[in-house]
Amino acid sequence: MERKPLNYKKLSDMVPGDSGKIVLLEAGPEDRRVMENMGFTPGARISFRKYAPFGDPIEVRIRGCEIAIRKRDADSVIVLTDQTTEKRSRTENTGQRKNDHERRIQDTGLT
Repeated sequence: MERKPLNYKKLSDMVPGDSGKIVLLEAGPEDRRVMENMGFTPGARISFRKYAPFGDPIEVRIRGCEIAIRKRDADSVIVLTDQTTEKRSRTENTGQRKNDHERRIQDTGLT
């Protein structure tokens, strides 16, 4: 029987549509306390929802709530991602974000 490798990622390296379970917080005591109070605890299910227009903060869904978190804080959250998560490259998502941002600018008439 073939064993599938475990797929650990920093929350900041995930892309929209990725989901999984938090396994570790690599934050200092004060930052860890704040993140735990927001629901970022080992064992909690989390899904990456979207990037802000300029890539920071990111929006995640955790414990039934949508929360925006800074990328530097997301660097300290280690997630075991689901094996069934659709694999997309970062460049595809970056390109999509750029296109969405350009479309919003065009819609406002700033170009």
